[in-house]
Amino acid sequence: MLESVLEEGERQGEPRAVSFALQNLATIAILKHEYPEALSLAEEAITVCRGIGEKIALSRLITNLAELRLRLGLVQEAEQTLAFGRKACGPGIHAGRAAHFALTASRIHLARGNTLEAAAEAAGALAAASSSTDGGKTCECHRVAARIALEDGDLARAQQAIERAREGATSASARAEVGVLDAHRARAAGEPYVALALEALDLAREADDGELAREGHLLLFYARIDAG
Repeated sequence: MLESVLEEGERQGEPRAVSFALQNLATIAILKHEYPEALSLAEEAITVCRGIGEKIALSRLITNLAELRLRLGLVQEAEQTLAFGRKACGPGIHAGRAAHFALTASRIHLARGNTLEAAAEAAGALAAASSSTDGGKTCECHRVAARIALEDGDLARAQQAIERAREGATSASARAEVGVLDAHRARAAGEPYVALALEALDLAREADDGELAREGHLLLFYARIDAG
């Protein structure tokens, strides 16, 4: 259906229809793990959105593209994408979108090992998410903050962020990441974490989240090694 909309939109010169189709086709490609196709579609969608001035869709596309590039290990490209997006969308974007930009920037800094900058962006994201009353984004901010604290070895701060994230974790994916983070914290603290790793893996499977399932498998592997 979307390919039909894309074809018809291009034939009739309807850029909004083209933009709609490209955005959703990119999402489907990500869900199918067809990442080269997803990158191509997202880049094309961004070009179309810029041409028709769809700032809300543009900001969403840019942050999604940056996160996809980061997931694929293209850290520099993700950073460039986000810098372009902040310039293209300007300072007056909605608080929820601002939170998404800051969260993505935080993840990029964390991937580079720059935890101070990552923490600053995460704090900015949390402030923006709180002002937009976006509970899901607020929970995501706490999960990113927990990862930063774990990277710093600050287990007390990590525990606090995990508990705050747990309170707001309403989606299956959010609950799965909280489970993964709690297992990471227990491992770092020298506590038994086989049960936590098993629970995290089960939650990741329920959420059908391949990345979190991979983390769950790794945690369980290390838990079994540590348990002899």
